[in-house]
Amino acid sequence: MDDTPYREFFAHPTHPYHRRYEALRAVFLDGRPQKEVAEHFGYRYSTLRQLVYEFRRDGRAGGAGSPFFESRSSGARPRRAPPRRRPPGARHPRWQTVGNWSCRPRGRCA
Repeated sequence: MDDTPYREFFAHPTHPYHRRYEALRAVFLDGRPQKEVAEHFGYRYSTLRQLVYEFRRDGRAGGAGSPFFESRSSGARPRRAPPRRRPPGARHPRWQTVGNWSCRPRGRCA
């Protein structure tokens, strides 16, 4: 039986999460150098270093990397709350109005 297509599936993944998994697996399990792995899987070296950093950071948080491979839309990582907005025309609370001038806290006036 010819397993070439199946070997290709693992050697050259096309889905982003699969590619990330195989690259990190090569670094951690196979002990391959990050530069070599980055080149093989089509990452820049700096990008792969960032992936390794984030994987280690998430593992220390107790997840052992499992949320790292879930899509962000599945709710794996909480989204930030939207910033609070002041009503139109409202000034920053620390700004002061002096005559016709608006002065910022450190005295710069416009």
